[in-house]
Amino acid sequence: MILHPLNPLQLEPWKLEAEDTKLLDMIPFLEAVVRTGVPDVRSVIKSYEGQDIPLAFRERMSRLQSASKTKKGFLGFGGGRS
Repeated sequence: MILHPLNPLQLEPWKLEAEDTKLLDMIPFLEAVVRTGVPDVRSVIKSYEGQDIPLAFRERMSRLQSASKTKKGFLGFGGGRS
């Protein structure tokens, strides 16, 4: 029975194999949640519903980084072209 059904991070059972890195793959996501001081983690977890969180998080961060570079280039300082 899940006492807090909106809070869990869904992970497949660990297979006791060295190549099973699912929990380690979550570290960047979990660190970002802590660093940003999200007041309610439930909304963050819900935004990843049905997705592989580590993969989706990397994709979101990549898009955010690209958008940030584009904005800086548009404003005339940094970013844009290398």
